[in-house]
Amino acid sequence: MNKFPSKETVERLRNRYPAGTRVELVSMNDPYTTLRPGDRGAIEFFDDTGTAFVKWDNGSGLGLVYGEDSFRRVEKEIKYETGADFWRDTAVSHGLDEARVICGNYLATQLKLKQPDDEHKFCRELFSAIYEASAGTADPVRLVYPHSFEDANNRLETSYFHASRERNGECSRDIDAAIDGSCYERYRYNLDLAAMKVLHEYGFERVQAVLMHNIYTHEYDGRYSDSNKQWAQGFHLPEGAFQSAYMNAHPILLEDFTKRTRELYEELGAERFALPGREESGAIVRGYEITRSVFFDDRRGFAIGHNPDAPSPFVCWRFTTENGKRDFYWGTYAGDLKGAADNYTARVIVHLSGGDVKEIPNPPAAAEMTAEQNGNMIDGARNKEQPSEPTTAEREFAAWMAVTENSRHRWVEDDIYRLNGRGALYYTGGEDGTYIRIQSDGVLEAGTYEGAVPHIGEAMFRPAVEQRFNNFSDAMTAAMEAGGRRFLIDMFSAAEHLATEQAARRAYENPRGEKPSVLKRLREAQRAPKPPRKGKTPGKSRGDVEI
Repeated sequence: MNKFPSKETVERLRNRYPAGTRVELVSMNDPYTTLRPGDRGAIEFFDDTGTAFVKWDNGSGLGLVYGEDSFRRVEKEIKYETGADFWRDTAVSHGLDEARVICGNYLATQLKLKQPDDEHKFCRELFSAIYEASAGTADPVRLVYPHSFEDANNRLETSYFHASRERNGECSRDIDAAIDGSCYERYRYNLDLAAMKVLHEYGFERVQAVLMHNIYTHEYDGRYSDSNKQWAQGFHLPEGAFQSAYMNAHPILLEDFTKRTRELYEELGAERFALPGREESGAIVRGYEITRSVFFDDRRGFAIGHNPDAPSPFVCWRFTTENGKRDFYWGTYAGDLKGAADNYTARVIVHLSGGDVKEIPNPPAAAEMTAEQNGNMIDGARNKEQPSEPTTAEREFAAWMAVTENSRHRWVEDDIYRLNGRGALYYTGGEDGTYIRIQSDGVLEAGTYEGAVPHIGEAMFRPAVEQRFNNFSDAMTAAMEAGGRRFLIDMFSAAEHLATEQAARRAYENPRGEKPSVLKRLREAQRAPKPPRKGKTPGKSRGDVEI
């Protein structure tokens, strides 16, 4: 137990470090703190136990315990000439993630202050530097799920639709709070800074979408300008995704806030950051030039390709990397850029939400590849003159194909759907066929699907029947009755399940369907158990051959 300091010691600390004194952390005896040596803040007060309460620059309010933690007075702090210098130094000292928090909190502290012109310029420079460095980062908080609920349901992605809708509601409430908090004196607001604060947190895409929704649904209100009304009408918003994104701010304030947001967008050229990842050029995949890509630390990524001469000019690919080579597969084609971009965004959101993955800023581009690598990366179509080992992408694709093909004449359960806690999904018919889907809340749905290659999760579902039951068990009972004898046999036959697993395993181990050599087949035949001859005991005979 810590020994509390005497009253004299506490008074001496208060005199030596009066309120407002700038201090720097040397060490802290707390394994769970996010503070680290070098972090700075301002003393607020000392309590009677000698604990110093500090308002840290990174937003923390953790106190410094006398006798446990160590700090020092900052005698002279660096005076940054520009906001860009402040961002650059903070990013170098603390890393990008922490720098965004520290600089974002600095912007927030300026909200209630009457800003002179030089301070306002400093804040705009800081915001521009933050956004330039981090706007293209793949972040689910900033990415708006692009599809309607109906499309999300067909793609088995309703959870991502709901999560995005909740963030739209949070964004609208934070806009209200930022506008209200920017009132530094009666009827005077720092709306430009309020816009920076919210954009720093949610990104242009989500903030603009929320503003568009609110202005569009109040187009009859004469307090909104024609310019903002026309702007709000020019964008497609996913149906039903903004039902809880209504704001309470006064229309005149919201009108001015929207103008400031649009000005910042134009000033930064933020259309460059409308999609996650980075622009690129040079890599050609089946006639499509890769124009944008995003890559993650699990060696997977997504890319958009463009071929103006193709029937479907745009495509969204998935790719994996091995030894610096990218293998593209699982392409979804679209007639326009928006279709490909929406698919790209949705797949990135799903991938980020599916596990602990982080974006790697610089994916391997075609310019960094040798001619051999670039020639051998297209959709698994390897150069025959340069044979190579099957990649992970080829193995996964072949295994998925084997499972899908196995469903052509029998009912198959999709394990991924059940493991994700969504319920149960059964299908039959191969690439196109019939499905029965039982959601965890007791909704039974049946219909047809098409395009289940390489996996049922990519299929387009067309429901024909939908019925709600009291629970999952009742819905499963109804599914068994509807599926009949064939359904029951397929679902509860261990032999059938074993055949599916074996087919997938064989495809994974030999994705190209290559026949084993004669020597290998002889060895496998030799290892296989042989039935004993009549009148003989099992064992070697003259006809046996050692290989």
